[in-house]
Amino acid sequence: MNNTIKTHIDNIIQNAVELINVDEVVIESQIPKGLKVLNLEATVLFVDIRKSSNLSEKIGVKMMTKVYHMFSRIVAKAVMDNHGKIVQFAGDGFMAAFTNKQGNTSGINAVNALCDIYDLIQNTYKKAVEEKLWFDCGYGLSHGHIYMTRVKAKALKLQSFGIFPGNATNFASKICNLAEANQVIMDDEVYQMTKPDSAKQKTYKDKVVWVWDLK
Repeated sequence: MNNTIKTHIDNIIQNAVELINVDEVVIESQIPKGLKVLNLEATVLFVDIRKSSNLSEKIGVKMMTKVYHMFSRIVAKAVMDNHGKIVQFAGDGFMAAFTNKQGNTSGINAVNALCDIYDLIQNTYKKAVEEKLWFDCGYGLSHGHIYMTRVKAKALKLQSFGIFPGNATNFASKICNLAEANQVIMDDEVYQMTKPDSAKQKTYKDKVVWVWDLK
């Protein structure tokens, strides 16, 4: 038995978790330290580059690094312009969260952000770079609760970082993985807030989802 880890486990088990209800998305540095979790109702957007491994193999790691940097600027601008926050980088994409703001529901803000991402990729990025650097994204949207907590273990040299679990996070991530290039998959709650005209109803694991092609 590893006594160091056993001590950490015992301390965590014995102390209570404090649940704090909030109405704003926060980034990792704003989450209280310790066994505290912020509970937020929000719409979660996952956006992910399709076939990024193929692109990386084709253009090489140095150019792919540039692609990631350019992609991050596109997503950051679109999310910021629509009152959301990027809370996590995940694989080849980003997770952002949105609340009701500026007279819009969280779902409308999230959909506006992904439409801006799509437009910036098609009409700015692709016109500014060589075709070999082009990429497209898939998008997943889900509304519900996310739980924001901060993990850190100074004694073990574990740097501080945020974890954002919850039903909305998990579902948005799963349906984003199913989305094809330039396709949005959203849960029924987000659809009821936004109702894109060409979205088609489907079923995913006994849940109603809506598939919306941006092309």
